[in-house]
Amino acid sequence: MANTPFYRVLGVWSVVLLFLIFLVLRLDKETEWFWFIIFIPLLIFDCFVIFYILLRICRHIKDGVDPNLFSIPRKLWFLFMVASKLSFIIVLCCRLENIVTASYYVVFIPLWIFLLGLGCDASAWVWVLANSNG
Repeated sequence: MANTPFYRVLGVWSVVLLFLIFLVLRLDKETEWFWFIIFIPLLIFDCFVIFYILLRICRHIKDGVDPNLFSIPRKLWFLFMVASKLSFIIVLCCRLENIVTASYYVVFIPLWIFLLGLGCDASAWVWVLANSNG
């Protein structure tokens, strides 16, 4: 996080703050907005992340190397993780608007996939770092 430019950090925090403000307004019954409007900041952010990952994949294919040393399968893994989070948000909004009548157990499957993948990925990186230092 120390090497991350300030505008990226400010952008992420702004998106989270805007989402939380929308969520509080909706939950306090101050507005009757659709749930998709509440989640718009997160949806737009996820679309930017997907675009960024696709751009990095294209640059990697074009140049043949990535300055961050991430392989194409690793970038595809990032893409899958963001897509699973995005699909959770969309399915959740559909369920909250009663467009889909599936159980919440079914609605939360993409989130569980995302969290399981995130946990496995973090564990793998910790394992690699622990074995490379000692």
